[in-house]
Amino acid sequence: RMEPTWMALGQAAGVAAHLAIEHSVSPRKVSIPELQSLLTQQGQVIGHTLP
Repeated sequence: RMEPTWMALGQAAGVAAHLAIEHSVSPRKVSIPELQSLLTQQGQVIGHTLP
């Protein structure tokens, strides 16, 4: 039941690592809006709204 959660977490960690390397910063300094934008472009759901 948790596999989709772990897959999303792994994807986010990988993209964050990529951004950290690309910008020569520590993972803590990665831009959250940039991370969210890239994840959204890749089809990742990062939030939801209630009907």
